[in-house]
Amino acid sequence: MTTPRNVIPQSFIISESYPNEEGIRSYFSQSNQSNFFTSLEEKNSGKDKISPLEKTVEVTGNALNILSSQHLKNNKDYLAQIKKIEEETILDHSTITILFSGVSNDFVNKLQSYQLCYNITRKDFDGELLFWAPPDYLHDKETALMYLELHTKFANLKDTLKTKHNIKDPRDIKRVMPAGYGTNAVVTAGVKKWQEILLKGTSFKEDHELRFVLINLAKTLRSRNHNLFVNMFLESRDGKRFGVDTLKSSDDAWNNYRIIFS
Repeated sequence: MTTPRNVIPQSFIISESYPNEEGIRSYFSQSNQSNFFTSLEEKNSGKDKISPLEKTVEVTGNALNILSSQHLKNNKDYLAQIKKIEEETILDHSTITILFSGVSNDFVNKLQSYQLCYNITRKDFDGELLFWAPPDYLHDKETALMYLELHTKFANLKDTLKTKHNIKDPRDIKRVMPAGYGTNAVVTAGVKKWQEILLKGTSFKEDHELRFVLINLAKTLRSRNHNLFVNMFLESRDGKRFGVDTLKSSDDAWNNYRIIFS
């Protein structure tokens, strides 16, 4: 018998757009703006140092003549102006790839339904049964026992399909398993698209798992790319606004908020 394993769904940033300095220098040199990259580096050094992703966005905006950096103080001011002139579509030329680990198939299906991701690849069912229950579900022993018994029955069904009916293809087994079982998925989207996903996915109308994973992802994105997510906040159920960095690590803290953008 296969024993179901309880997991905590997590997100890991595995890739972000990185500027190719050789190509950038070559382009701006041919455009008689050879000092652009040097100026960009000087303005965004020290306490104003920016991430490669933020640098990529600014380079893209200048190359497309959407907005020049020439008279702006730093990357933070540049991104603020991009928002002001409503040219945030250039944010989607810079992508972020997230590995979601131990999430349910239902979670992945929900992301697909938003139609905002460039690409989603999920792991085929490999025989291990993973599931996640929000911590408050497990406070009641009777409920926790019923939950475990249900997943054990599905584990037995999986074993029966493999041994008695000789069904080996993971995709055929996955078809009869509940969408709540765990998987891994790699998801790529542009910066602006990720902002929209965080906004939609953390709505108080969405389910626990989606909100839990995305609110914690938001905190990571903010810490790595502060200027790109500087206008992202937590909003409580009574409408009060807080900084994303104030999110506590207690079991239920995430359940009190949603993500908003100003």
